[in-house]
Amino acid sequence: MTTTPLASLPLLTLSSVAELTALSERTWHRIVARREIGTCRIGTAIRIPRDELLRYLATHGTPAVDPQRSRPPQSVDRILASIRRPKTGGGG
Repeated sequence: MTTTPLASLPLLTLSSVAELTALSERTWHRIVARREIGTCRIGTAIRIPRDELLRYLATHGTPAVDPQRSRPPQSVDRILASIRRPKTGGGG
């Protein structure tokens, strides 16, 4: 059995989006309920298209930099990069 990298999936579950962004699933349910992000519903399942997540993060994220730290905290750019990786490899 092969594992598909999350970055190569076109539709993301709320659970995977919550893990990627370090926010709770409940927070993402609220964002979806307020219609701040486009979704794809398959029956009762909610999926967020990868491109829609990228758009949402690009328009809602502003990373803060603490001058006392040598490196800034994990930024939106890093999250975006982790889900922008192109699909690699083949079959399974």
